[in-house]
Amino acid sequence: MRSICRIGVIGVFLILLVFITAPNAQATAVYGTNLTGSELIGSRSFPVDINGHGIDTTCSGNQCITQMTVAWNITLSAGTWTYNYTVTYNPPDGNTNDIIIDTNAGMLGSTCQTDANCLTPTSGNIFSSTFGTYTAANGQPPGNLPGLQTSITGFDLHITSNQQSGTTYSFTSDRAPVWSDFDLELAGSHGNFFNTGNETANRTSMSTLDFLPGPSGAPEPATWALIGLGLIAMGAGTRFRKRLLKR
Repeated sequence: MRSICRIGVIGVFLILLVFITAPNAQATAVYGTNLTGSELIGSRSFPVDINGHGIDTTCSGNQCITQMTVAWNITLSAGTWTYNYTVTYNPPDGNTNDIIIDTNAGMLGSTCQTDANCLTPTSGNIFSSTFGTYTAANGQPPGNLPGLQTSITGFDLHITSNQQSGTTYSFTSDRAPVWSDFDLELAGSHGNFFNTGNETANRTSMSTLDFLPGPSGAPEPATWALIGLGLIAMGAGTRFRKRLLKR
């Protein structure tokens, strides 16, 4: 019985070790760095918080969205990452037009264009995707992206019409999530929204709150190995405990 408890304790310890030894995200520029396990679920909002972190826009006028949240839930299974982004805004009839995902931030970014598994849309509300470099004065669809300070290289996810507030958009990738740029354009004059880290010179912000996750990283072997070992140990402890109770 004691050995079973030890297995479970070891599992918990290994997972805690990942977070205790994770690098301090506030010490250096975070653009392009891997997310930790606890960061695979999160959100960013507009208007920005009191310290200026989150999502920003240059939209002005009575048609502009006044509140927006982009929430994500990222999972890993059998070597494939699934990215889910849920977009909510007020007024709720803004109609999401395009979502631009930065795939050039991490160490594998430069190879994304030639990797068929770098980004594969899986939800029916994304009817196609186009790789490119997107700027404020954009000469290709989706057109100009007002307010964008630094160009974004990655995929433009083309959204089907009438996708309003509360919709989730999903894709899979063979790339681990890193802190990246993000742009979301709403139909008509409802606004163009982007992460506040895109506004800092050379993306030098030291706060993860200024970025959103995108697929262009290689998993840190030590980090994900520890998480895997921890989960295996916890699972083994649980199975042994159940068998013991059945006797």
